[in-house]
Amino acid sequence: MKINNAGDVIRFKSTPRNYRPEWAGLKPYTIRVIPHDEAPENIYSLFAIDHIDITNTETSESFRRRVSFVQLFEVHPDSSVWIFSWQHPREVQQ
Repeated sequence: MKINNAGDVIRFKSTPRNYRPEWAGLKPYTIRVIPHDEAPENIYSLFAIDHIDITNTETSESFRRRVSFVQLFEVHPDSSVWIFSWQHPREVQQ
């Protein structure tokens, strides 16, 4: 996970098995376990993310989508589980 300097774009890597349905809009979300030591200083700043970039771990192909929903799903002693959902361009055009 990386967040750009402006704090409005979050980046994740995705395996080919997940990347293709994410790119195609069949799976317009990702569930991520974020260790507390890798999270931003203000963990709640994740709710302000505007865009998400997903990169294929094998091909480096990537796409960007507008985030539609961010949910803090679970909190554990050393990590948190987050759900990031986005709009597929096909949905935006309708």
